[in-house]
Amino acid sequence: LETAFRSLMEFNRKDAEGLRDLKEKHKVTLVRTPEDVLIEHWKAWDKIAQEEAAKDPFFKKVLDSQRAYAALVVPARRFMNSYEITGKYYYGEMK
Repeated sequence: LETAFRSLMEFNRKDAEGLRDLKEKHKVTLVRTPEDVLIEHWKAWDKIAQEEAAKDPFFKKVLDSQRAYAALVVPARRFMNSYEITGKYYYGEMK
């Protein structure tokens, strides 16, 4: 468990450093994907996934497994407080 936790923290640190470098060293403007774009993306993916699952039993098995996992994890994650609130409190608005 300790190794898994350390791996997660290392991933988070490297991800944060990478984003910082993109902004500061390379002057990249980071923007969030708009919600309406994400929804259209998911709709397109759902259509593709349904078609692939109908053709490929292994694809269907993996997809069903992912959806079962998400059905367990997503409600718990939605209950947890958003990083957005903590981030604003300690660091102000996102730049």
